[in-house]
Amino acid sequence: MIQINIKANIYQTLKGLKASLKRFPVTIITSVVLVILLIALEESRSYWQKEELENLTQIIMVIALGLPLFTSMKFFLEKKGKYNGIFQIILFALVGIFLLLYYFFLLKDFKTVSISRYIGMSVFLYVTFLYIPRLGRREDYEYYIIKIFSSFLMTLIYSFVLFAGISLILFSVSKLFSVNIEGKIYYYAFVIIAGLFSVPYFLAKIPLISSKFSDEKYSKGLKILLLYIVIPLILIYTLILYVYFGKIVLTQQWPIGLVSNLVLWYTTLSIGVIFLIYPLKVDNNWAKYFINWFPKIILPILIMMFVSMGIRVRAYGITENRYYVLVLGIWVSAIMLYFIFAKEKRNIIIPVTFSVIVLNSIFGPLSGFSVSKYSQNRRFVHILEKNNMIEDGNIVKSQESISADDRAEISSILDYFEDNHSLEDIKYLPSGFAMGDMDEVLGFSYVKKASDGRGEYLYYSSYENEGAIDVKDYDYFMDSNSLYRKSLEIEGIRAEYDINSFAFSLVRNGKVMYTKDLNEYGRTIYENNKNTEGKSIDPAEMTFTDENDDFKIKYIIRSLSGKLEGDPAKFHLQNMEINILLKIK
Repeated sequence: MIQINIKANIYQTLKGLKASLKRFPVTIITSVVLVILLIALEESRSYWQKEELENLTQIIMVIALGLPLFTSMKFFLEKKGKYNGIFQIILFALVGIFLLLYYFFLLKDFKTVSISRYIGMSVFLYVTFLYIPRLGRREDYEYYIIKIFSSFLMTLIYSFVLFAGISLILFSVSKLFSVNIEGKIYYYAFVIIAGLFSVPYFLAKIPLISSKFSDEKYSKGLKILLLYIVIPLILIYTLILYVYFGKIVLTQQWPIGLVSNLVLWYTTLSIGVIFLIYPLKVDNNWAKYFINWFPKIILPILIMMFVSMGIRVRAYGITENRYYVLVLGIWVSAIMLYFIFAKEKRNIIIPVTFSVIVLNSIFGPLSGFSVSKYSQNRRFVHILEKNNMIEDGNIVKSQESISADDRAEISSILDYFEDNHSLEDIKYLPSGFAMGDMDEVLGFSYVKKASDGRGEYLYYSSYENEGAIDVKDYDYFMDSNSLYRKSLEIEGIRAEYDINSFAFSLVRNGKVMYTKDLNEYGRTIYENNKNTEGKSIDPAEMTFTDENDDFKIKYIIRSLSGKLEGDPAKFHLQNMEINILLKIK
């Protein structure tokens, strides 16, 4: 009996894969192409240049957009009825042209704007994929989505089991027969399973356009999970937020950004829960009460969230991250109001409106990029005008001393444009302006702004801190790890390194022959690299030599971290990894 069931299951799986290929041939061909290109990318890493690898990665990313796009086009054709082959070819060709245009004009690099837009486009296409088949139908949408997600979960489980099995086989062969199986073979197995099995298997589980779910029974497991586990947790979290916001009102101490994100993701999850339990509203009072009352209960928390966000925006302007939080917050609030006031609800409006705001966030004059650049430019111009630094449409150096706060604000705005857009996007700056021109153009050097009253952590490292070290002209090599909480004996000399004070000493017969406070080098690196925190630094800038009558010493600092504290802010060294070369004269 078990053997018969296994054969039947294998037969049904193969039959489903065949039906999937027949229904979604272009999507599956796209998936196969992705598998080939991903393997080619991995094989090319050892001999291709960085630029060639990046170009192939961009091609793969764009082709990946074709998975939801071609599938949605197939749904569109199924909804509209049968079309002749020429029309279908033209439609899919137009999709191909769109992908080509996206590659050449919208994914030219891997900077913030390109990657954010790509992520947004992916989200838009996958959300669109979820509702296109059911547009125009007023019933059963929740059951359709549950079917889609249960199919996706089943695909993940099957794929994981298949990958685990193949990985175990490869591992066993390598150990039992002493066969060298490279790690990338496991990666290839993962890619092949994902592209050649997971995608077709999932597509085979997608209901037909004509499918109806009026007789579908709600999953008992999902019902218990949502009604008696997830909803109580949401209500407990809601109570915690009410207590927390009550504390804010009493103390008048507003949070620093984190709370907005916590509220936002929790309310977004709550919308998903309301959506999924909506079919239970008629027969289950617990579901009915939650759907009717939770959107009303959550409104005061959303209002407090917007107040908190408003304080941040007023102080620092809008950036892409704040824009996305703000727009998502507006959408969540609108959906909650929809649940409260709409008499006849069609929950397909949830993914439809979400896809619209995602698309608006990445394209056009109201996109996160456009709004953020406009907001930060306004901040920049306002500070310049306040300090009388604009004259005849050009920037001039202020005749008066600019406050530390204003210098830090201007520096952070320049940082934002350099990291996310281009310095050319900033009003009034001369053409070709670079961060190193700040003193000449603005009259002051770069100022690192502390993130809050508790100070700011900084980290620096050398980009050549691995590999061979030139020890010519020196007798001994040691590092901070070998000196951790212990000393080293060298020709009767004891080398000591205090990890708390960052002092390196050489002692002979109880007499200190040499000592150096390495805090000095830490402060030097900070002063010379204020604008490169978190980025790799030229090793020459992190290498120092010192000597006296007895010793010559070279310090090669691999990395260091510290904290800016006080007013004015001072750099306090907290950790240092260092190689030490010693010559005894």
